[in-house]
Amino acid sequence: FFFKPTTAYEIPLRLVGSEMCIRDRIYSMLGIIRSGINVAQHELSLVSNNLANSKTTGFKTSAGRFHDQYSLALDGITPASGMGSNIAKSSRIHSQGALIQTDGALDLSVIGNGMFVLGPPEGINKPYYTRDGAINLDAKGNLLTSDGLPYLGRIQTENGLTKNLSSINIPFSTLNDNGERILVSNIKVFPSGIIEATYGMKTVKRIGQLALARFSNPSELKELGTNRFKETDKSGVPLIGSGDEDGFGKFQAGSIESSNTDVTNELTTMIKAQQLFSGASRLLQTEVEMVRSIMG
Repeated sequence: FFFKPTTAYEIPLRLVGSEMCIRDRIYSMLGIIRSGINVAQHELSLVSNNLANSKTTGFKTSAGRFHDQYSLALDGITPASGMGSNIAKSSRIHSQGALIQTDGALDLSVIGNGMFVLGPPEGINKPYYTRDGAINLDAKGNLLTSDGLPYLGRIQTENGLTKNLSSINIPFSTLNDNGERILVSNIKVFPSGIIEATYGMKTVKRIGQLALARFSNPSELKELGTNRFKETDKSGVPLIGSGDEDGFGKFQAGSIESSNTDVTNELTTMIKAQQLFSGASRLLQTEVEMVRSIMG
């Protein structure tokens, strides 16, 4: 005979004279419910992180990916039945964020696919990458992130720009044609990434050019926190270029890129995840009560 629970969902449960069938069906249902709760919790975690970083410069939002899982019939005849959901690896969305005007000479945004190249901390061989262009100038004239990592680029020499990347330094003073020391009065970054400093009223010196990197699969970059990324095998090897090369994007001085988090979409996703969690929790409670009634 069939046992039909009087709930919002129906589970045909065939009792065939042994407790094995009942136990298997109960375990199967509990697994399905648990997968629903896990999916909801994972989605809520992603949404919480996206919303918490909605004001973070250059932050890239993440979206959950899930797969249906099915039972496999050994006889090759019985159709497969749903067994809940599996959590797949989250995907990062590297779309362009809105630009916030700041008018700061060293506040830079990248319009396009490129990422700033950062010198790594001591003991790390490969550079880091970021979309955060809020550049700080320290007491020695180095271009640094808020926690002290240098922005890398090519340095201007008498023979042109260097081939290798290195940290960029803007001297605070220089000598004019009369041998007099004059102080820096203005810094300008062009769309190509070229940095020029003006000393006094009209002495202009080219400092160097900020580098940009792009990847064939940026969503596979490893996130390190504080809006930093590093390359992986799946992301591909970085291509290094600048703002005057195709495919890397252009620099825009006086603005920074905001997070690409869409708060409205995130709130909608959060509501759906909360409803899923609430529904799965009620199903779990009903299942427990049904088991108790069956087991007497």
